[in-house]
Amino acid sequence: QDQDAARLFPAGEVVEIGVLIEAVVQVFALFIAKQDENTVGDILAQQVPPRGKFGRNGGGKRQGKCEEQKKAAHRLSIAIPLPVRLHNNRRVEPVDQHLLTRVDAYIEGLFGKADPALAAALQDAALAGLPAIQVSPGQGRLLRMIAQMAGARRILEIGTLAGYSAIWLARALPEDGKLVTIEFVPAHAEVARKNLERAGLGHLADIRVGDAGEVLQTMSQEPPFDLIFIDADKPGYPRYLELVLPLSHPGTVIMADNLIRHGEVMGETPGDASLEAIRRFNRMLADDPRLDSTILPLFRDSFSANLDGMSISIVK
Repeated sequence: QDQDAARLFPAGEVVEIGVLIEAVVQVFALFIAKQDENTVGDILAQQVPPRGKFGRNGGGKRQGKCEEQKKAAHRLSIAIPLPVRLHNNRRVEPVDQHLLTRVDAYIEGLFGKADPALAAALQDAALAGLPAIQVSPGQGRLLRMIAQMAGARRILEIGTLAGYSAIWLARALPEDGKLVTIEFVPAHAEVARKNLERAGLGHLADIRVGDAGEVLQTMSQEPPFDLIFIDADKPGYPRYLELVLPLSHPGTVIMADNLIRHGEVMGETPGDASLEAIRRFNRMLADDPRLDSTILPLFRDSFSANLDGMSISIVK
């Protein structure tokens, strides 16, 4: 190993980045072959002989590791990806779609109990030709649990579709509670109404059909809502946020879906109205002094292994 290092770093020469990269590649190959519990940083520090910072001293004799050497090795060990990663000196799988799919299946295997009402709602939505853009089962459970933790008695949903998320939300309500859910397409609202009735929740749900912005403007005299969920047309998100804030009270939870879009919100996509609106919406959440917000990254395997995000805000 010393001979290999001497070949890569001849005595008295300044190490250039190309040579260093060559050394790192060879060290990584050695690391994979060794299959022991050394960290990449340890192996790098062992392989690179000191000469000033990365070479030999004037006498040409190998010296012990110096602090700069170890720091550089550590930086290299975390900056360059490996096919096999280490966590607490154990070899772990890379975080890719295969692993995320398995994690999603594992979680659903633990908590995804058979639910005839929800299964029937999805089946009826498919038969009616509705797009399969409803929340995932994990998101549905999250919505229900947060509504329960908030003690919600009045819930507002923007975007009913077939009523799948409405079922989850209505299940969090007490018997005298109310879910107001707004749907633009009359045919979708009819499918949702039947699904809620079959789930035994029709008496809790008030489905209002029309443009969400227009419907919201007619609700100013109604009691405030304890939880508000936005999952509708993306270009409307910024406007919906402004319109629902007057319908809230301090402590109201506001949630919104589809805020990461597989990372596309972090790029520049001129002309994409949906992405531009989501970026503006996310910035509004971050900057509005009336809100305390965050975005929870979510993996949705049921939608072609997409990484997405759901916001959670509390009205101050």
